[in-house]
Amino acid sequence: MSKRRIILATLIPLLILVGVVAFKLWAGEEILPGDTPVAVATASPSTVAVGKTVSFDGSGSYDKDIKVTWQETESGWKYNFLEVEIAGKVLKYEWSGDVSGSGKSITKTFNKEGTYTVTLKITADHDETATASASVKVVPPLLKVSASASPSSGVVPLNVTFAASASGGTGSYKYIWSGAVSGSSSSISKTFNDAGTYTATVTVASGKQSDFDSASATVYPPCPVCEKLKAERERLQTDLDITEWDLDGVKVDLRALYWEWYYIKKEIRERKIEKEIKRVARKGVLWGLSSAIPLGKIGSLVSLAAAPAGHRGRAERLGELLAERKKLLDKLNEINEKIKKLREQLEELKKEKERLENEIKKIDEEIKNCKYPPTHK
Repeated sequence: MSKRRIILATLIPLLILVGVVAFKLWAGEEILPGDTPVAVATASPSTVAVGKTVSFDGSGSYDKDIKVTWQETESGWKYNFLEVEIAGKVLKYEWSGDVSGSGKSITKTFNKEGTYTVTLKITADHDETATASASVKVVPPLLKVSASASPSSGVVPLNVTFAASASGGTGSYKYIWSGAVSGSSSSISKTFNDAGTYTATVTVASGKQSDFDSASATVYPPCPVCEKLKAERERLQTDLDITEWDLDGVKVDLRALYWEWYYIKKEIRERKIEKEIKRVARKGVLWGLSSAIPLGKIGSLVSLAAAPAGHRGRAERLGELLAERKKLLDKLNEINEKIKKLREQLEELKKEKERLENEIKKIDEEIKNCKYPPTHK
């Protein structure tokens, strides 16, 4: 504060006091309206994408009043002794137009494109009013495009899918690919048979907006170690296929032998050969033999020519039955031997199959963990 103001601030009250005492003056103060209030309306942001919220603010509005110090003489003459400009008060904020409400600030979310205008009306402490407007432009969301390559690296031949992801805009997109691939869809695949780095660029248009992005894929020559492993794996796979075919063949042969064995046993059972042998043998001891023919064995049929006719017939029948049974039993024994050998072969083939599968699994693991190139999996 300057010295002059300090002196005035000290003298003015003193002079008023002197005037009141000496001339019988009355003094007082009152607040009078000053200039017209000023309304200030702002929109933030003034340009916004669809679906976003805008803040309308009127806190910059203001009013000015005048503080008057007056004096009045005994005769009634009144005059202003001092006038000072002071801040007034804005009592009311009213919003109208495309947005309505009250208060220093309001918000609004716009879901359609266009230009929107809002009017602010303020009312000050002496009922003075003022208005101001603010506009906001609502545009489609900002178009954003992102391109990707999957896989981003690998060895030849490598099939790569280039894909574009778009957001914002009008929601309707047009794609144009250039560079390593060409086309007009959101994703494009291509197989690269030569080593190198391949870059594809996609340009996306949506309404009046456009954006672009690029993605690259690095293709490496074949891994020397992996190539040898793959060749060895192919050889092992061939051996495994042959072993599995052999296994299937042995299983088929075994099933056939099982059925043959079953039908022979069934033939012995249905034809009742054992029962017939016992029946014939029980009818008596063959003439000229030292003892009865033992069951289950072919006896020494001697002197059949000298035996009575009835005994010769039974002996001949018994011999035929025993011979038939022996033939069938020999066939069963032969089948059992074949089954035994096939089972042994089956077990060997199973072990060989397991060995080959383990070898292939080991090679697959080595290829998976190959570090050539560093990104190769």
